[in-house]
Amino acid sequence: MQNSFSFKSDRPWPNPYLIHGAIVGHTSGTSVRLWLRTDAPGDFSVLLYPAQADAKNAVFSGFKSSAFTPEKLPAYVRQIPFNVPDLSTDTTAIVDIGQLTPGTEYRYALFGRVSGVSRVLLGQDRAYRFRTMPTQPDSF
Repeated sequence: MQNSFSFKSDRPWPNPYLIHGAIVGHTSGTSVRLWLRTDAPGDFSVLLYPAQADAKNAVFSGFKSSAFTPEKLPAYVRQIPFNVPDLSTDTTAIVDIGQLTPGTEYRYALFGRVSGVSRVLLGQDRAYRFRTMPTQPDSF
């Protein structure tokens, strides 16, 4: 881990270390690209679902559990696995997600294992969300 820029003490900026993070980009009507930062290499999953499917926040509330099991998620929650093999990407990954519905708000979370415990690493404290573009843009 000493080779990872995120763990160096002589970083050129004063901000605290970014252990987990997400940035939404390249959103279209049917796809999105997520940039995700994990705290270590390993196997992870993006948990993705339409916001209207969880109107009572039952799925989101379950993310707050310290020992989380994705096998118990409703069928409408997609699990998109990805891997961070080593520190060469500074524990970041880009995940492209397709087959989305235009004009829809989605919520997502980052799931993985930390110290042998499976849990939601990002998205347990507040709902992370994005909206796909509509099929036809509104006129200006």
